[in-house]
Amino acid sequence: MSAIKNIRPFIRLKISAIMVFAVMGTSFGQSAWVWKSPLPQANPLYCAAYGLSVDGSGGLFVAVGLGGAIVTSPDDSVWTVRNSNTPNDLYGVAYGHGLFVAVGYDGTIVTSSDGLTWAIKNQGTTNDLYAVTYSDSVSPSQPGQFVAVGYYGAVVTSPDGSAWTLRTSGTTKGLNAIVHTDSLSGLFVAVGDSGAMVTSSNGVSWTTKNTGTLNYLYSVAFGNGRFAAAGESGTIITSTNGTAWTTENPATTYDLYTVAFESGILSGQPGLFVAVGDSGTVLTSTNGTSWTNANSGTAEYLSGVAFGGDRAVAVGDAGTILASTDAVSWTSRNSGNTNDLYSIVQGSGLYVTVGDFGTILTSSDASTWTSVNSGTHDYLLSVAYGNGKFVAVGAGGIILTSANGSAWAEKRADSSYDLYSIAYGDGRFVAVGDSGTVLSSTDGSAWSTENSNVSNHLGSVCFGDSQSTSQPGLFVAVGDTGAIITSPNGLTWTIKNSGVVDFLDGVTYGGQGQAGKFLAVGANGTVLASPDAADWTIARPDTALNPLIAIAYGNGVFVAVDDTGTIMTSSDASLWTTQYSNPSLWFNAVVYGTGASGQPGQFVTVGGEGVIITSIAGNLAVRYQHIAKANGALTLKIAVTAAGIQAIVPKSASGNLINVGVFTASGKRVYGAALMAKNGIMTIPLKGLAAGKYFMSASNGPMAELSSPFVVTK
Repeated sequence: MSAIKNIRPFIRLKISAIMVFAVMGTSFGQSAWVWKSPLPQANPLYCAAYGLSVDGSGGLFVAVGLGGAIVTSPDDSVWTVRNSNTPNDLYGVAYGHGLFVAVGYDGTIVTSSDGLTWAIKNQGTTNDLYAVTYSDSVSPSQPGQFVAVGYYGAVVTSPDGSAWTLRTSGTTKGLNAIVHTDSLSGLFVAVGDSGAMVTSSNGVSWTTKNTGTLNYLYSVAFGNGRFAAAGESGTIITSTNGTAWTTENPATTYDLYTVAFESGILSGQPGLFVAVGDSGTVLTSTNGTSWTNANSGTAEYLSGVAFGGDRAVAVGDAGTILASTDAVSWTSRNSGNTNDLYSIVQGSGLYVTVGDFGTILTSSDASTWTSVNSGTHDYLLSVAYGNGKFVAVGAGGIILTSANGSAWAEKRADSSYDLYSIAYGDGRFVAVGDSGTVLSSTDGSAWSTENSNVSNHLGSVCFGDSQSTSQPGLFVAVGDTGAIITSPNGLTWTIKNSGVVDFLDGVTYGGQGQAGKFLAVGANGTVLASPDAADWTIARPDTALNPLIAIAYGNGVFVAVDDTGTIMTSSDASLWTTQYSNPSLWFNAVVYGTGASGQPGQFVTVGGEGVIITSIAGNLAVRYQHIAKANGALTLKIAVTAAGIQAIVPKSASGNLINVGVFTASGKRVYGAALMAKNGIMTIPLKGLAAGKYFMSASNGPMAELSSPFVVTK
């Protein structure tokens, strides 16, 4: 009946301006990162459908959206994310003949008999498909079929959802929605750009119609003997035959993205048209001509609606899901914060993240989050922990403090500049911000303004612990045009030459495992490294990549995030591996949190519209360690992952059986076998090793005996 259709141009503009969420299901498989909030997910949902289970014992709501997002629910209350097996946007979904069919970008078509497991099908076009419907068989000469429509007048049909045939619609205008009715000799009606409309009695031969409007039409439905089409600026047109159309008085000026008809399943309703659109708009009508506003309770745009059982479900931006028994009163089925989050810290076993409109969330495990009252609506842009206290800073120079993360008190410094970052070290908090602002405090309450010697925007500050008496602890702040300033005490600051003019967004300190290495990240994917924050080298060059927004260090690994949903890791600052990529997400911060006593730690990243994603606590870390034989010619390099162990051996050993043994530090053998190396890589199917120290020996053929210790970390 309808989906997002040509609010796609609107969506694309929104993506370019602020970025929105793409699918969880596909990108989560790339690495050990798990979506935590908001739930069930925060990707825009464009369309919803309802279908019966294969055995007819129950029904299922299915909603689809950006980046291949699919979520399902048997009761409109509990929703589960499904894997669509495609990263492409899905704009429409329909149910018929025991099959769910979803369509989308570049002609993508995926199908499922149960709504849970989805398969990609060969499409009949590479044009975007915006909507799909199903028509039951009306005669032996007109069997049931799926019909999908889309960009440039695309129409494709299929009797089974698998084999698709391209048809000629007679228009080159985008077709945004389609409906079928058994009445009127089984008429299909498709609507689209600039008032475009085509009709067909069989899905094969199509005729253009005059709608009397040039406004974009995004959706069409049929009920109570009447078609109703809705679209741009609240446009609603109706027809009893699909040929002669009447423009109705608008009940709203907001764009309407979907109109659907329910045939009397809702409480107290004899049959009802429901239209949804921008700013949470919901309209209802019994006849398609007179419309009444209903209160959806949300300001998010709504782009899809479906009916099943005795319920209505509406879906929209930021993963919004609403449910209603009468289409008048609506209840949100989402949980979690959807305000942007800008910073996160862990202190005293508690994670605290801050964001838009004074948002503060806390969690002991980064999985279950609690919203607390900050007492302000100002944007909170950074948070730090030190000396038993959390301190958050933000817009207009606001400063909040808390001893427990729950009760917050506002403090003020003698500055109204925005504060973008705060760090704690060596008994002092340091906050940085606009126009070279630097503030310092020993208790988070009384603040003094320090001379930074720069007027640059300073976007990030960190503290590097002392490694020795000759290398004291150091604050490092970075900012626009490659600005870097350092201070041993937070009071006296010195300008350093970064060697770049890129905007530097984030800085962190690598700890003893990295010999005190500072890393700064910024525009175009730049990574700078320095052992002392004085002499900087380009570890990852400016190569016109996406800006790196933040960086953190933990468990021997650097983790950097960018504003296009990418998470990268590196053990040496020069070689970076993408662990997670979701092009329509944007991240603002990342932190490493230590686990409780005996428990593993984890990285937590936060970002736009409340997204919180964590690395799986307890994942086997990748640790490469090698030992050279006395002659220095041969080495054994080991990689430990959750999937097993890989050893890099001299290529001369490839093609020969190699006797491999893996032993604990006490000498107990935990694995032994003869394996073959290919291209110098030997895969050892050993999983589930406990954390600890091990060593491996390998010998045979042209390879001298090699042994190497390695470490498995949790």
